[in-house]
Amino acid sequence: MWDMFSSMNAHEISSQININIGKHLQSMFGTKSGNAMAMATSLVVQRLAGVSGALAVAAGAYGAHGFKNKDPEDYSRVLNYPPQLYETANKYHFYHSIALLGASRCRKPAVAGTLLVLGTGAFCGSLYHQALTEDPVLRKLAPYGGMFLIAGWLAIAI
Repeated sequence: MWDMFSSMNAHEISSQININIGKHLQSMFGTKSGNAMAMATSLVVQRLAGVSGALAVAAGAYGAHGFKNKDPEDYSRVLNYPPQLYETANKYHFYHSIALLGASRCRKPAVAGTLLVLGTGAFCGSLYHQALTEDPVLRKLAPYGGMFLIAGWLAIAI
């Protein structure tokens, strides 16, 4: 599936995802009305914001308490492996969960929401992975995630 996206730029990926979301919403609500589609898309992005926020809280709680119960050494390793990598991931996860709420109210919620979800997954996901496993293999995704996050904020503004 990811091979399909490897030859596309960010705009093409966003457009393809937006088209697929639109088709899914049309089948769900049985309408092609622009207003109904915009409202449905806004609701999907708003729900993604809620799920993302809940996951951010769960990840924060796991980072703060989960390791204490297992091995105190693991706890300090995760929170201090490259300086507060886990805390950085969690902080940005929270920020962009809140940004998703704003994206649900902008002119193009599907575009802004898609960019923010992709950016949060790539940026925060790679940082969480590296902090938990000490494996930097996904580290190269973080800059791309950051670019998606910037594009998501700009999509909210436009």
